[in-house]
This record gives sequence, structure tokens and C-alpha cells, in this order.
Amino acid sequence: MKLEGYCYESGSAARRMATFNVEGNTFNLMVGDESIKSGELSELDFSERIGNTPRRVVFKDGSVFETQDNNKIDEVAFVGGNRHGISRLVQMLESKWRWALTSIVFFLCWDILSPVLCCLGLDESWHLLFQAK
Repeated sequence: MKLEGYCYESGSAARRMATFNVEGNTFNLMVGDESIKSGELSELDFSERIGNTPRRVVFKDGSVFETQDNNKIDEVAFVGGNRHGISRLVQMLESKWRWALTSIVFFLCWDILSPVLCCLGLDESWHLLFQAK
């Protein structure tokens, strides 16, 4: 798999066009025709997905590769062992309007119905919880 983006060397703000190549569990970062970093995907840190913002791959020495290709980075991060279930759930909720709307409705109903259930005495533990406030 090949990802296009920019490389930022550790301690420098200069950016250079780069290609991040992945084969199996290994990577190779190329700037032009020169390989500047290579190793195992498990050695890397991957930034979390937040909407369509650029994603970062952070190397051990602090260098960074940045790309706009969020879907490919998700695949690479998963192969590299970055399997945060909560992050994947949040990404799914924010990328699908139907799920986002369902989540909002659920939490609004929860917020509205909780005091009603307490007042009716349907759940004593909820009643005790709201008395503490």
C-alpha cells in the first residue's frame, strides 16, 4: 500500500513530499528516491481520526509523516496493532449521520426520562443518584 503525504524531520518545521510504503507489517518512508526510514509498523504511533483532518504517523525519533488519506491510515494502523475499539466506534458515529442522529436522540431521551423514572419510584438507585445532586 502506498500513501502520499509530507515528512517532517524531528526538530525541524520544514516539510518535504514523501511516500509511505507498507508491505505486510513493515514500512518504508521515501523522500524522492531516498529511503529515510524503515521498520515494523508496531514501532509507530498513529494519530486518532478526527473528521477529515490530516493523520499523523509518529516515528520513534519524533519525525512525522502526515497524510490526508484517512481510510488507508486506518488500515495501516489496524495492521500495526492500533486497534482502539472506542476510536473506531466514535469514528463510525461521526461519519454516518444516521448513527450520529440516533446517538443524540438516545442521550436526549435518557436525560429527559431519567428524572421522570426517579419521580415515579421505578428505580430506587436512580432516585438516590438524583437526590445526591
